[in-house]
Amino acid sequence: MKIKALLLITSCSFLSMSAYSYETIDAWDLVYEVDALPDNQIYWNSTKAGAPKVEAERGLLHLDTTSSLSNKLSFSHSWDINNTTGLIVEAKLKLQAFTGDTGLGGVGIYVADDIREEALIVRPKGILLYNSNLAYNWGTHEKSADYHVYRIETEGADIRVYVDGILRIEGIGRFGAGDNLFTNQVSFGDYSAGAGSRSTWDYIKYKINL
Repeated sequence: MKIKALLLITSCSFLSMSAYSYETIDAWDLVYEVDALPDNQIYWNSTKAGAPKVEAERGLLHLDTTSSLSNKLSFSHSWDINNTTGLIVEAKLKLQAFTGDTGLGGVGIYVADDIREEALIVRPKGILLYNSNLAYNWGTHEKSADYHVYRIETEGADIRVYVDGILRIEGIGRFGAGDNLFTNQVSFGDYSAGAGSRSTWDYIKYKINL
């Protein structure tokens, strides 16, 4: 059975963050199956520095920037998210190695809705919403080297992060404007030129309700 790599995004209207329940979403506007590198397909553009390594093998995407702290590599896709109705992003991945300063970030997912932006960073000790500076540190039996399903949900200025279906970060009013106003895209990878990482991505998809 083919293993898929997925980043899930859906835009949806709901009455309030507290009224919205964690749910399974079945239909997608764009599906990326790791049978080729993202930048070999028309939907994704790559941004890199240095000499990062990337490989698509057996339905998994392997990213490696550990050979130099100046390496970085990410893949971006422009979308048309409505910044009032909210979005959901979900990815399954594992962080197998990390070098450098953990405060500089690591592998992660970036979302921007034309007004607001945020990056969910996966680090050895846990996860961090970079712009809002909200973090969750792993418990005794959790670690980044294992596969986890990470989900970001937003509505207006509210943002939540689930790990394996459990709410780990709740940022009411913390999904705010950053340095890249009028950016409307999703991206994933290693963004830091001051740290290195080795990660494997298992699935990527998204859906937008207009």
